[in-house]
Amino acid sequence: MEELIKDKKERVCQSGFVAAPALSSLYIHHPSRQDFVGGLRALPLANGWRGLTELYFNGWDPYGASEIFSVLVLCASTLRFLDVSMRPPEPSQDPLPAHIPKIAFPNLQHLSITETAGGMGYPPHLHWYMEAMQTPSLASLKFETSCDPIEGPSSLLAFLKANQGNLTKLANVLFEYNFLSPEDLAAVLNILGGPGMGVSSLVMQAADVVYRDMGGPFPYAIFWDSVLEKFNPGPDRPALFTKLRHFACEQWKYGEFGPEDLLEFVKYRVGASSSEHGLASLEMVEVTFVCEETIDVEEELKASTGVSAVQFDLVYGEEQRWGNI
Repeated sequence: MEELIKDKKERVCQSGFVAAPALSSLYIHHPSRQDFVGGLRALPLANGWRGLTELYFNGWDPYGASEIFSVLVLCASTLRFLDVSMRPPEPSQDPLPAHIPKIAFPNLQHLSITETAGGMGYPPHLHWYMEAMQTPSLASLKFETSCDPIEGPSSLLAFLKANQGNLTKLANVLFEYNFLSPEDLAAVLNILGGPGMGVSSLVMQAADVVYRDMGGPFPYAIFWDSVLEKFNPGPDRPALFTKLRHFACEQWKYGEFGPEDLLEFVKYRVGASSSEHGLASLEMVEVTFVCEETIDVEEELKASTGVSAVQFDLVYGEEQRWGNI
């Protein structure tokens, strides 16, 4: 059973829905500031928060860290699905905490985080939360952000570092890569695709970027051919994502890897050399290119390897997703 909370706590309590004995899924939508003052903990759930297996926070303000975590502590042991969408704090709100105690989510399998920004120049604001989460059973991770990578540490990278070596069950990953710095993207890929990891589906999306060029290094990650090249093993490095079967990428800028680069990547992943390095064979490849089509990747793959089992969904000539102001 799922209950939608939109307005005042009193109205929700009076409805009686949250006291339903079978309540296991709760969706809290745009709570007001008044709801933070002990309001959520006081909701008359029949089994307490420990009866929940699915929890959705939509539109939450980060300044309510203590309130959010006081609730999560109550249901962390039973949650299997957690979806959090948070707005950045306003200047008039209390500063974010410098430290949040670790919380173990032993049964959490699906985690979805949306870190929204209020405009240009907003720093990532969820790294304190995400580095506190311990998720040994996580199978699916989705992370979206529109926060400026120049202004603070990556929340996604904070989570991955805090859980490094403890995400062996993680199979499906979707994240927006261009709101990472180039260095953070490299670190994220090295953790997600590193030794002991079993990611089989990797979806890398891009969001719209508005950039004010102040003369410094370009702050947003670009999926160069050199980045894709590192997925396959080299003389001084092992392969990344050895279990990968589904690869998807949505490009956002000219200069990112092209059809020829994709062909070389796929050829290695379906050829004899892949088995020598213990690599899974790719089954599905989806790429939205900014560049125009220069070769038929699928036909070239068949001609050079005889492999026709890979499914392709390739789109060319998409508009760039950034503007320089």
